Amino acid sequence: MIEQSGIKIRDLRFGGYMVLILSSLLYGGTVVAARGISGDIPPVALSLFRGVFGLLVLFPLARRSLR
Repeated sequence: MIEQSGIKIRDLRFGGYMVLILSSLLYGGTVVAARGISGDIPPVALSLFRGVFGLLVLFPLARRSLR
């Protein structure tokens, strides 16, 4: 494989697929979770928590390919 600054292209492609799958699972799963807690937490706060949680999970995975 072609190496570019110590990162193999194959590893970047695999990491990209993992980020796509995780983002789909995270944001799809929050719809199910939101139905259960929608009466307790306001919609704006729920949306904020969803975005922050997704960022915290996905950023470490995507950070390597953003360099």
